[in-house]
Amino acid sequence: MRDARTAHPYARSVARALERAGFLDVTLEDEVAKAQWRTNGRAFIPFDVSYLALAPSPHREYLECKHHERRQADERDVAKFIEDLRTCGLDTTNGAVITTCGYTHLAMDYARQANIRLYTYTPTDKRRAGVFERAYETLVERPRAIMTELRESLSGTTRLPGEFMRMA
Repeated sequence: MRDARTAHPYARSVARALERAGFLDVTLEDEVAKAQWRTNGRAFIPFDVSYLALAPSPHREYLECKHHERRQADERDVAKFIEDLRTCGLDTTNGAVITTCGYTHLAMDYARQANIRLYTYTPTDKRRAGVFERAYETLVERPRAIMTELRESLSGTTRLPGEFMRMA
């Protein structure tokens, strides 16, 4: 994982969970770079987390991480992410929003219309819960995780690990 020290801790925990699950080229974007625009013929906005998806053809997928303590993510959170994807000239099906507390009904309806996937993810404290991280770094586990991702994405199911609960 290409780490950025100034990234939000929630985005870092999402990126670590993706790496543990065997996702390739997980990139954690720098919080400072969010305000910068690079011009290469079109606008570019760095997203919180991105990774390489292999199927149906190799492409990057982008995640927006929203950490809310007590409130659900609303339609403004989803609309901002959709606008960022469109500004960059990216397909909205390559994006997902991940939050801790769920989504309002209006946000879920808005995401369905734009083909944005919505997930909830709550990181667990390993020391408190007594859960040890599963490592996929062995020669056997990494290819198996890649094959699982390919099979699931070709069948049209979710690509993110099971600890990410899909809401829409």
